[in-house]
Amino acid sequence: MRRARVAVCKTDELLPDTGKVCALGSEGGECLVVFHQGRYYALGSLCPHQNTPLNGAHAAANTLICRRHGYRFDLNSGDCLTASGYGLPVYPVDVNDDFVYVSYWEYD
Repeated sequence: MRRARVAVCKTDELLPDTGKVCALGSEGGECLVVFHQGRYYALGSLCPHQNTPLNGAHAAANTLICRRHGYRFDLNSGDCLTASGYGLPVYPVDVNDDFVYVSYWEYD
């Protein structure tokens, strides 16, 4: 297992407060990238409630809102604020030369 860092999208591809699903490395994984209140976030791309894709999910007041049933997730921790026992993985993000980079663990 090793730490990987990959450019997932360009900053100008993101609409403010709207989640965009991006490829996460060569293993076929995905993450959801959100630009909210001047900051970039990367979280899991599926709502754990019913494995609904979060593409297009709206961000408001530091939460991500699933479009299907309105489940809310904290953008910093990934914790579900609607129902206990649910959560999204959160990935470290940095921006360099207009690209959004996400770090994650890659398994050999």
